[in-house]
Amino acid sequence: MSHSENFYAEKRDFIRMKIELPLSGTLTNDSGRIVGQCHELSGGGLQLELPEPVAEQSQWELHLSAEHDERAQLRAVVKVVRCVADGEHFNTGLQILQVIE
Repeated sequence: MSHSENFYAEKRDFIRMKIELPLSGTLTNDSGRIVGQCHELSGGGLQLELPEPVAEQSQWELHLSAEHDERAQLRAVVKVVRCVADGEHFNTGLQILQVIE
C-alpha cells in the first residue's frame, strides 16, 4: 500500500502518532487526580496508560507535559471514550473536547 493509500485508509479525522518521548498526562476532576503516561497523540485525542480505571463518558481536565521540556504542554477538556484493563494498567482513550489556553 502506498503512503497516499495508507493515508486515505485511516478512518479517523486525524492520524495518530506514537510517542517515543516521555509525556506525562494528569487528569483532574471532582473525582480526583490521576497521573499516567501518554502513548499516542492526534489532533482529536490521545491514549493514556493509567494506574486505575476511569468511567467512560466522564469529562476531565487534562494537563499533558513533556518531562524534558516545560514549554511542551497541552491543557484541554477531554472525554473518556474507552478504558480497557491491560495487566496492571488501563489503556484509556480520550477525545479532546476543548483546548484550554
